This record gives sequence, structure tokens and C-alpha cells, in this order.
Amino acid sequence: MKTGGSPPWGRRARLLAAVAAAVAAAAFLNTLPAQFTFDDSFAVLYNGDVTDHSKPLHALLRNDFWGQDIRSPMSHKSYRPLTTLSFRLQHWASTRLMPAVRGHPQRGEWEDGAQRGGNSTLNPLLFHLCNVAAHAGVTALVFALSRRLALSRSAASSSPPPAARTSSGSSTSSSSTAAADAVVGSAGWAADVEAIVAALLFGLHPVHCEAVAGIVGHAELLCAGLSIPALLCYMAAADGRAGRGAAHWRAVGAAVLLGWAAALAKEIGITIMGAMLCYDALVVPLDASQVAAPMPADEPPPVHQRGQAEQGRRQQPEQQRGLPRQQRNARALSSRERPAGKAALPAASAVAAAATALLQQAAAACAPRGALCSSGSSGSKGQAVLSRLELRLKLLRAAAALAAVLLYVKARSWLAGDQLVRIYRKVENPIAFSQSPLERKLTTGYLHACYAWLLLAPLQLSADWSYACIEYVSTLSDRRNLGTVALYLALLWLGLAARPWEVLLEWAGRAPAAPASGALHKRRWRLAVAAGLLVGPFFPASNVLFYVGTFIGERLLYFPSVGYCILLAEPLAAALHPLLSPWPASKAASSSGGAGSPPGLDSGKPSRLRRAGAVLTATLLAGLLLFYAGRTVLRNQDWRDEEQLFLSAQKVCWRSGKVQLNSGIVERRHQNWDKAEMHFRLAKQVDPGFCEPDYHIGITLLSKNLTAAIEQLELGVRCKYTAADSVKALNRIYMSLLERSPGHAADVLERWATVLAFPELQRYTEAATYYETAAAKAGSPLAAVMALNRAQAALAQADPVPVGRTPDYPVRVPASRQQLEVLGRCMAGRRPVVLAVLGAGGRPATQGVKQAAYRYLAEHGDECRGPVPIPDTPEPEDRAARTTSYHTALLHTLQEADPNDPWLQQEWGLMLAATGRHQEALVHLEVAGHIFAGQLAAGAGSSAAGSAPSTGGAQGSVLSAEGTGPISQPAAAAAAVAAYRHAQAVVAALSTGNEGQVDPAARQRMLCHLQQAECAVLQRGASLPGAPASAAADALGCWAQARALGCAAPASGTGGASSTGPADFAAGQQEGDDAETDEL
Repeated sequence: MKTGGSPPWGRRARLLAAVAAAVAAAAFLNTLPAQFTFDDSFAVLYNGDVTDHSKPLHALLRNDFWGQDIRSPMSHKSYRPLTTLSFRLQHWASTRLMPAVRGHPQRGEWEDGAQRGGNSTLNPLLFHLCNVAAHAGVTALVFALSRRLALSRSAASSSPPPAARTSSGSSTSSSSTAAADAVVGSAGWAADVEAIVAALLFGLHPVHCEAVAGIVGHAELLCAGLSIPALLCYMAAADGRAGRGAAHWRAVGAAVLLGWAAALAKEIGITIMGAMLCYDALVVPLDASQVAAPMPADEPPPVHQRGQAEQGRRQQPEQQRGLPRQQRNARALSSRERPAGKAALPAASAVAAAATALLQQAAAACAPRGALCSSGSSGSKGQAVLSRLELRLKLLRAAAALAAVLLYVKARSWLAGDQLVRIYRKVENPIAFSQSPLERKLTTGYLHACYAWLLLAPLQLSADWSYACIEYVSTLSDRRNLGTVALYLALLWLGLAARPWEVLLEWAGRAPAAPASGALHKRRWRLAVAAGLLVGPFFPASNVLFYVGTFIGERLLYFPSVGYCILLAEPLAAALHPLLSPWPASKAASSSGGAGSPPGLDSGKPSRLRRAGAVLTATLLAGLLLFYAGRTVLRNQDWRDEEQLFLSAQKVCWRSGKVQLNSGIVERRHQNWDKAEMHFRLAKQVDPGFCEPDYHIGITLLSKNLTAAIEQLELGVRCKYTAADSVKALNRIYMSLLERSPGHAADVLERWATVLAFPELQRYTEAATYYETAAAKAGSPLAAVMALNRAQAALAQADPVPVGRTPDYPVRVPASRQQLEVLGRCMAGRRPVVLAVLGAGGRPATQGVKQAAYRYLAEHGDECRGPVPIPDTPEPEDRAARTTSYHTALLHTLQEADPNDPWLQQEWGLMLAATGRHQEALVHLEVAGHIFAGQLAAGAGSSAAGSAPSTGGAQGSVLSAEGTGPISQPAAAAAAVAAYRHAQAVVAALSTGNEGQVDPAARQRMLCHLQQAECAVLQRGASLPGAPASAAADALGCWAQARALGCAAPASGTGGASSTGPADFAAGQQEGDDAETDEL
């Protein structure tokens, strides 16, 4: 209950929080016109989870922050579904509410500077506006957290001495009430001053520019915005302000849920559980009655203080005043510890009931003797019961926080399969690549000192601190170790001064739970803030337990800077008290009888020296805030676009390989080719293993030196970061060269085949095809032989790996030794055909070429016509390109030269059937059968109506299977029968395949058509001179089979050609006419 003289502290606190948030937002307003920069494009524009609104929301739970399957070896393992969901909502709103803007070119463009991707016109205004608003909200939360921490510190550090707390039933005078009011007002005022200082330091700190101006820093803002409320909920439970029983555990549950949400925004959010433990262990005393200082009027006091506060404002009944204090406390605690209803947790209720019973027994034992429990053994026993109760609650809260951490880690491991980032390189984090353990430790220590310096003096800021912006610290004599030593000594002093081991001894019962002095409690408070809010959130990125994919990232300091600003605000606010205090300390002290000064204030009027010190502190603070504001506004200008960003980075980290690389990309966009090449070569000099510049050097040299450009791009194929882009660029270059310089086709094709055979690609089937195509286009048979020798040598030396894409080989396709052996045998079988074509002057229809082709088909047709065997893989690769050999191209060349060659028609049909193209295969096989049948009829001198049409030309135009001369009549009959039977097999395969619905009537007509054609050929073959006696029986058996199929008897004199052709069968609809000739 507020007294008449108490000012409206709640309204003032809310006003100050709003002022801090407004100042923070104003400092970052100039980020609103900024574009997508650096990693923003990959997190938003090229992230399907953000841009594809048709994707189900549960897909966000399976993918990482960049849109890849989190279980994939290619994943960065950054699991932030809440941040991705926020991006998706912002993208949805932007595409509907914001006008489109012209996007800037992104990294990875080829020649014309065009962007990769379809979201190049997305307006980033809403994304930046959300970041500014989130930063303002986090600043207000920092105010609330700092104020609560200041009140907690003041409440415990200014508690009255034990004697004052254990004195019995003295009457509460009006002077003590006035002193309490003075303490209340001073505590709230001091906390407000400290909180506004901390919030302004946080809101204006220049190190936050990367997190706020960069859209990808949205994860940091969400994480902090959820972590701080989680800690505030836990503090309310630990302080007792949330109540007891169910209310207490509801606050703990809310803290855990908010902590999980923070971890789903960014992984470091789970470290807020450590801040909860630090606060509970170091700030909240084991004996809750030690905290006697009242809270401000706008905040309810802790449960254990509410009875004491009431004692200062109303007189107790006479019988209560006569009782010992410990007995009154026991009764009050008993009334407060009753279960809060059915919602109370059984465990908490049981603990409270047991503690109440023990306290009542202790009070009853003390009452008959008329002695004070606090002054005797029974009083010690009652105090021990209170301590045990508080310890039990502490341990239960700690168990809840630790269980939350364990569940998060286990769930993330189950989902991701691996917790750590595996795909980083030396240029991004050189520590992991050092061979010296001493060098790794010294460099890691110096890295921590660099982070601390960025908080203390944010003078030099860079978007990229990659290697070799900061060199290795290799020796103990390196003077940079002084910064490391200074930092670790400061942290060590902070820890030792707080004497945390005494807390553990109190918990173990080996030391009395005595109240800590004000100075010791402040030191423990500082340790809790430093460990929980500064070191803890930074620890996952510290490279101590595991290596991360970033050497130094300014955005990683966003959440840790909360602890830094709160620690810095404490001495600054304390130094300002003599200047700004509206509550005279001397008056408060005199009215309270010298019981103590208000928190944070010294008794007596401030001396001139202290006021001068306060003026100096205020001046320094104002100067610091003005410096922060100016530095932040200027730094925001660097984040307007990538050109400004990397120009500023060159001033700080000109030795960084990635800074030079990105600077070269910016110069290339402006077609400053020489400057771009210079930056790329400087990036390459930083680390010979830094392969990414090879691709960019190649792209830059395209307009200057094509040969050198191709060489650099081929090096880029061997780099896992640029392999895909390099392959695409080389493909476009080689195809363009084929069009522009057909006279050099053989050299171009062989060079491209060599690239495809790289072990980083393993596209051996395509490579073999291009090798043989190059040999076929060679200027002479000798050149072709040399090209084929090189091709076979390359395939023989290859070491295939049956595994496809991995983090080290992102574009590799799986290959096998069987695949290479088949390619080698087929290439050797086709060699005579290729050489014969070249020997015939490029005329494939000559008899010599056909002899070589027929021999190849007879010996290798069965093995080489089908798809090349490759390992099965679920990856969406181009399977057709990986299984189609040069056999297809060679056969197409031969058939195009002589379309009436039935052997080539038949082989083409068999090849199509082997690849699953049954409808097309059926046409070619039937045509082959008709040509053979026509040759048979022409050889017999038959011209009967209705016989199979002779599309094979004049007599003798069809060669024998060996190609040595015209085919004989028995051989033509056998070949026709074989072709028709192949066609029937295709019909059977088509009717059971997956090429659409097959009309049963059409299938029946087609089978009858083929069966009758086969029977007609057999019947004619049986009538040939010298035909075996079994030929007539075969013909009769064929007609019997046709009747069994339900085929109508052929018209008199027909040669077996039915009226229904393969085109009618493929359509499945057109009705045939038995009187018409075959459509083919």
C-alpha cells in the first residue's frame, strides 16, 4: 500500500523504458533504406522456406536456417525455426503490402551481372523495420531486467543486521514507517537511474549495427527478446514475488517455455537457463528472511516480506506482539503455505506442508521457556528449517532448468543427427586448422580479448573478420597475449572476489547460512550477471568446447552485451547518485534511527568532491552515449548496400581473404575488371587453400583471356564451394565455342569431356560420350585414334566412388567400377565404326562402315544398347544423361544416312525398348520386319496384292548380317520373323508398363497384326526352294496360334499384313478397316 509521499514509481519506470526504446529506434532509423546485404540473400531470397508460401509450415521444423534439410551433410546445423517463420511472415507481408524495388546484383552472377533467383525485386523495407522495432523492444526489456536486478541487489545488500532482525516484538513507530517509505523511494529511484543508463548503453552500442542493420541478425533480436522475459519470470519465482505453490511453479514453467522459444530463435537462447541458475545461486539468499529491504510501491514484495511490511504499517494484536518472533513467523508462514487450490503441484505442496509442520514444532518447543527461538538452539533449528526449505526450492528450480536444457539438446540431436557445424574452412575459422596446440590456445584467448575490446571500444567494426584479418598468436612472447591475460585476470578476480565456494558450503550444510555483507553480496551479484548474461551467452561461440564456423562476428555480441551494459551501468549510476538523488540520505537515516541508509546512497550530505565526481561521471556518460549514437548512425550507412559494406571492411580487415573476395565481386559488378582481378588474386594469396577466388578470377578473365579463364574455371570445379557455378559456366562456354568455332569442335569436346571426368564430378558416361564425339569429329583417323586412346586411359585411371553428394563433393554423382568397365568395352567395340566413318570421308552409308557397324551390333549390341549401369541414388540427378552412351548418337548418325536399313531400324527399336520408350520402339521394330519381309517378297519375284509393302528398295538393297553382300531369302525371312517377335514382346511390355492406359481392343488388334505378319513370312519361307520340312509345320503352328489369340483369318492372298498399325495401337482409339492396307 502506497503512502501519501511515495511518487508514482511504476509510471516513471514505464516512461523511462519508452524513452530508452525510442532512443534506440531513432539511432537505427537510417537502416530502413538499406538493401539485402551479405548473407541476407541466402537467408531470405534464396531460402525456399521463406519465399515458397505453399510449403507446409512443418517443413520449417525439418530444415535449417538456410532452408536445407538439417540432417543433410551439407547443412550448417543452425536450427532456428522461429526466426525462419518470422522471415516468412515478413516476406508474405512484403509481397502484398510493399511496392517492388529494383534489386541489386548478387554474388555468383556469370557474365551479365544478372541475379540468380526470382526474388530480386523484393522490397527489404519491412524486414529492416521489423529489426528496428525488435531492437527497440529488446532495449525496453533490458531496462526492465536491469531495474529488477538492481532492486534485487539493493534489497539483499542493504538488509538490517541480524540483531535488528531478531529483536522481539518492539512496537512499530511512525518513524520506522517513514524510514521504510524513504527506503522504498530511494530503492526505486536508484534502480530507475541504473536501468536507464544500462538501456541507453545497450540501445546505442555500435556493435549492434550488424545485428540490427543486417536482416540475418533478426535471429539475435528474437533470441534476446525471448530470453530476457524468461529470466524475469524465473527471477519472480526465485524472489518469491510470484507467490508460492502453483503460482511459483507457473512462473518457473513460463521461464522454461520462453527459454525454449529463445533457443528456437537462435541456439544460444538455451544459455538463459544458466543465467537463471546463476541468479538463484548467487543473488537469492538461502535464507529468504535475509532480504528485508522493501520493494518499490509499484512492485509487490516477496511473499516472505509481506508480513514484515504489514508490521510496519499496522499494529499487531496484543497477543501476537507478546509471542516470540520465530513463533509469529511460523504462524504466518503456516497461513501462507496452505495449498493454493487444486492447481497446486503435489511436490511443492508437500514440501511446504512439511516445512510448516517443522516450524510449528520448533515454535511450540520455544514458547514454554519464554525464550526467543532465534537466540537459542531451537531458534537455530527453526532457522535451519527455513534454510532447508529454501534450498529444496532452489534445487527443484535448478532441476527444472537443467531438465529443460537436456530435453532441448536431446531433441535437437534427434532431429539434426549432429549438433556441430562441419563445413567450415580455414578462411572462416583458422583456429581449427592450426597444427600447434599452443597456437590454438593462444589464438583462442586472443579471440576472446578481441571480443571484449569490441564491447569496450567499438572503434573499428567490420562485416567480416575472417582470416587473415587477425593472424595466429603462435608464441608466448607475442605482445597480444597481454590483452588475453588482462581479460582472464579480470574474470578471475570477479569470480574469486565473490567467494562462490561459500555458497556451495552453505548448501552442503558445512557452513552456517549467515547473511552476506553488502559488499560481498554486490560482488556475487556482479558474478551472477557476468556469468549468466555475458560469458554464458557468448560461450557457445567461444571456440572452447567446439569450433564454430565464424572467427569473429559482431552480431554474436548482441545478447552478451546485455550483461556488459548492466555491469557498466552499476558503477556509473552509483557515481551519479550525489548529483541526482531526490531523497536526502541524511533525512532518511535520521528518521530511521540510524538503522541504515537507503540503498545505493551514503548517509549525510554529499561532499563537494563527490558532487564533482558525479558531474564528471555525468559528463563522461553523456560523451559516451553521444559517441555511441554517432558511431552507430555512421556505421549504419555502411550497411546500406554491399558496395559500402565491403569498402568499409577493407579499411579494417584488408588482409581478410573473404573481404578481398567480396570487394572483387563489387568491382566486377561495375565492370572494373582489373581491380576485380586484383582483389581476387589478393584473396588467393591469403591462403593457397582458399579455392573460391579461382572461379571468380575465371569469370573476370572471360573478356580478356579466354584460355586463362577456362583454366581458372576448371580449378573452380575442384572447389566444393564453386563447383556447381564453375560447371555451369564451363558448359555455357564450351557450347558457345562449338557454335562459333565448329572447326575446333574436336578439341572443345575433348576438353569438356576431361572436365566431366574429374573425380569431383564423376560424370563418366557423359564424359565417354563427349570423348567419342570428339574422336568422330577429328580431322583424321590418326587424330581419332589418339583421342580415343586418351579417353580410354582416363576412364581406366578413374577411381569411382559409389557415393554421391557429400560436404566435400557437393556436385558429385555416384559411379561404379562396373560402369567404367561397360563404358570401356563399348568404347573399344565402337572404335572400328568411328574410324570406318572417318576413313569413308564422313559417309556412314558405305558398305565398309556398315560392315563395322553390323559387327559391333552383333558383338556388343546386347550390352551397349541399354542404359549404362549406375549406382542407385535418391538424389534428383539427370539419370538419362548418366545412362545414355555414345551408342545412341552413333546409331542415329548411321540410321539418318540410310533410313531403309532394317538392321539399323531393328537396333534402334531395341535400344528404345531397353530405355523404356516402348511406343516408339514398336514402330521401328515393325518397320524393320516389313522391310525384311519386303526383301523376301522381292527376292521371290512375288507382287501379290496385300503382301507386306516393300520399303526396302530394289532387290539386293538389304545387306546380310555381316554386311558383306545382299541378304539371302532364308536370312531375310528369319530376320523378319525375329523383328516381328521383338515387336510382340514390346506390345506385352507396353500393356503392363507405366506409359498410360492401353486400350484392350487396340492391343488385341496389334497382336493379331504382328502375328499374321509373322505367319505370312513363315508361310512364304516354307515355299522357298530348299526350305526344310519343318518350315511348313512352323507356318501351320503360327496360324494356329493366331486363331488361339482370336485373330480373324486373313483375306485370300494377303501377305499377313493386318489393317491395324502401331499408330492406331498407340492411340488406342482409332478403328481399323480390314480391307485397308497397313498405314506404314
